[in-house]
Amino acid sequence: MHDGISLEKRGIPTVVVVSEPFIGNANTMARLLGMTDYRYVALPHPISSLDRKEIDELVRRHFPQVLELLLARPKT
Repeated sequence: MHDGISLEKRGIPTVVVVSEPFIGNANTMARLLGMTDYRYVALPHPISSLDRKEIDELVRRHFPQVLELLLARPKT
């Protein structure tokens, strides 16, 4: 979150991706960095145990959200 928010504050479009157990941490970091409305993509957990086919499906399912966030500029 820190890197993504820092880049966004510099005008560099960035999408942060977290897995569901880290949503609380992501929200806390966004609040601490002054961007409580920062949007990110949350993926189901776990990811590391997925095979290639499952990862491809995960990417297909979540890519539209990533693209939407890249095109919609958050308020800094």
